[in-house]
Amino acid sequence: MDDTALVKIFRRLCQGSKESVQSGLELDEFDNYMHVERPIDKAVRDAMDEIRIEGGGILFLVGSAGDGKSHMISTLKKEYTDFEFRNDASESPWPNVESIDALKIFLNNYKDTTLHTTTTKMLVAINMGKLSAFIDDDEVQTEFSEIANCAKTLFDEDNLRHKETNRVRIVSFANHQIFELFPECKDSIYPVDSFFIKKVLCKITDDSCDNLFRIAFNNSKPIGVDFDPCYINYQLLSIPAIQETIVRIIIESVIRFKLMLTPRELFDFIYRIVIPDTYATFNLTKDFFKSLLPNLLFEGGENKIMKCLAMLDPLKYGNIEHNDYLAELFTSVAIPEEECFSILKSELHPRFFEILDEYYKNNRYNIGDISKLLFRMKHLMKYHSESVEYRSFLSILCGYYDNDEDRLFPLYETIQRSIPHLYGSYTDKQNLIPLDIQGKEYKMFVSCDNLKPAPQGAVPFDVNNRNKFVVEIDTYWKINTPVPPVKVEYQLYEYLCKIQNGKLAQTDDRNHNLLFYGFISNLVQQTDFKEKVIILTSDNQQLTLSRTFGKKVTLK
Repeated sequence: MDDTALVKIFRRLCQGSKESVQSGLELDEFDNYMHVERPIDKAVRDAMDEIRIEGGGILFLVGSAGDGKSHMISTLKKEYTDFEFRNDASESPWPNVESIDALKIFLNNYKDTTLHTTTTKMLVAINMGKLSAFIDDDEVQTEFSEIANCAKTLFDEDNLRHKETNRVRIVSFANHQIFELFPECKDSIYPVDSFFIKKVLCKITDDSCDNLFRIAFNNSKPIGVDFDPCYINYQLLSIPAIQETIVRIIIESVIRFKLMLTPRELFDFIYRIVIPDTYATFNLTKDFFKSLLPNLLFEGGENKIMKCLAMLDPLKYGNIEHNDYLAELFTSVAIPEEECFSILKSELHPRFFEILDEYYKNNRYNIGDISKLLFRMKHLMKYHSESVEYRSFLSILCGYYDNDEDRLFPLYETIQRSIPHLYGSYTDKQNLIPLDIQGKEYKMFVSCDNLKPAPQGAVPFDVNNRNKFVVEIDTYWKINTPVPPVKVEYQLYEYLCKIQNGKLAQTDDRNHNLLFYGFISNLVQQTDFKEKVIILTSDNQQLTLSRTFGKKVTLK
């Protein structure tokens, strides 16, 4: 098929498009239209305003490739003409000068000897890895010590706080999530949202006269019996309920799979769920089903977001409700009379449903493909996560930031109940900590009757900056004295839930959860493991190996 006006403008979102990588120069009409203000933009402006008030200084904008640093610089240049901008500080402009040495030259006014007297102002966009290499340089540590001392704190365990001075400011993309958290919403199952993703989708689908995508869509309407999958996909993308689900499943991917989402990858993702790879050679008979948004969304691909969403495909989660509904779809002779499909019929080009009816009338040809498509469509019309652990983790995370012990307690309970099951034991006996010496017939533990949760004081959360938080929870414990805290991310929480519910711990699990197993070792060190060891046999008998007076060892 030849590219329509709609396809042509969507291709500008593709990561392979030359327009997808910006240089930090002026924005064109398309870039200006697609610009969406993020909370981190405000943080950068605030830091630059403070440097203005101070009369000079330097701001480091720290991130990774594709996170929008260049685009941000493009929007700032007109407003902050008194600033010098160094974009892509990871590269040297001179072939015979290393990037670290080039950066020293550019930052000459910000050495310790001149930092507090210079009237120059600079924003430096730099990747985390290059910043680390810069502050490790011996000359930098000597001559740029104020910058080095501030930047070093970015690499500390506390991801939310880093050191700054009046003349050295740092804004890091790592500290800002692409979604917002609402800890105070105790009754919400999914107390998360993303203004940024929603605004991007709105920019693309908004029915306004200045929307370049909508103008292209209106000029790309299929004629007669022609069918254009991109036209249908754009209509699907424009449905508010589907947009809501897309936002929710992306947030779920960020939390569950540690998806590092950048604006460039988000734009590429939107392009790929609207424009199928087979568009140029589209054949209605061969490509109809695989070219539609509900299938493109969950079938995976090279895009990082699509790889994650493939793991959230509702077809991969078997349960009684899913199986019954799929059975109903497989045996139906027409599209079910349900509210979600009635809404779709009112929103989509009639040719789409004509084609589905033709399949039904043709001895239900391709009924498997029809059923999978309708199943995914229904899921998109009303989001819900198939993961019990994910829903529970959201509640715990909100309890952590809302300082609500009732919602935080299940995490401590899960940790305490799962500890005896580590290293492959199925025992339900509590107050036992397993030793890293286990056999097939015998499991060895130490007794720890006084292990108690010891939550610390209030955890700060700024309701005016809901993106600035980390998706992890510091848990605190004590036996006789406090032990080092253990950080719990979603991945560890899910693992502990499965261990608690009967999953047999594997040897390789330790490699994926080194910090937690280190926490277990710290607990052992605070017990009397040198004096007494509990042994559980394969038939669930309990023996005690203990050292008595005279250094005798007894087994009871």
